[in-house]
Amino acid sequence: MNLLKEAQKHTGKKRTLSGIYIPLGRLEKRGLVESYYGDPTPQRGGMRKRFYRIIPDGFRALKEV
Repeated sequence: MNLLKEAQKHTGKKRTLSGIYIPLGRLEKRGLVESYYGDPTPQRGGMRKRFYRIIPDGFRALKEV
């Protein structure tokens, strides 16, 4: 899933990729998502990608919205 496109679709606002990280950090602090780093990739000059996944408390919070 493309998180940026989903955020734009559900909020109706144009978002930038960098503008997604602050809300993701807040959701992680609240215990609704968790993040982890992937392995470095040669295509990105050895930079690691950060991945996010929703956890069960996050799914429950979504159902309440």
